[in-house]
Amino acid sequence: MKNILIVVMVFVCASCRQHVKLSFNQNANNTTFIKNYFQTFNNHNWDSLAKFYADTAAFKDPSFGNKIVMLTHTNFIKKYKNQETIIPNIKDSDVAIYSSSDSVIIVEFKATITDPANKKMELPICTIFTLKNNLIIKDYTYFDNF
Repeated sequence: MKNILIVVMVFVCASCRQHVKLSFNQNANNTTFIKNYFQTFNNHNWDSLAKFYADTAAFKDPSFGNKIVMLTHTNFIKKYKNQETIIPNIKDSDVAIYSSSDSVIIVEFKATITDPANKKMELPICTIFTLKNNLIIKDYTYFDNF
C-alpha cells in the first residue's frame, strides 16, 4: 500500500510540474503576442492589426456605449482608419501584461496623443483579450471616458 501511495504521489507531482511548465510557456507566448499587437497598433497598420483577430470578434468599448459589438476585419479596419483621421498620432505603451489563463490576457497601457497645440495627453486604459486558436475573439476595453 505504501508503494502504491508513493507511485501516485510521484505521478501527481510530475503532472503538476508539467502544467506549470506549459503555463509558463503560454505566458511567454501571450506576452510576445501582445507586444507584437501593440507594435502593429503603433505603426498604424490596421490591415495587419485586424489579422490578430478572429474573422468576427466581440468588442466592448466605451466608444460603443454599454453594449458588445461584433466586428469583422473590414469593420475593424474601417473603425481604426476613421480613428486615425481624428487622432493621427496616437501611440499606446504597455504598462503591465497579465496572463490570467492560457486564453485570457489583461493589459494595462496608456494611450498618448499630441493635440494641435502640441499638448501631450495620456489616457490610462485596461483591455481584457480573450484568445482562441491564437486569435483574439473578445476585446473588452475600459477607460474613463468622462
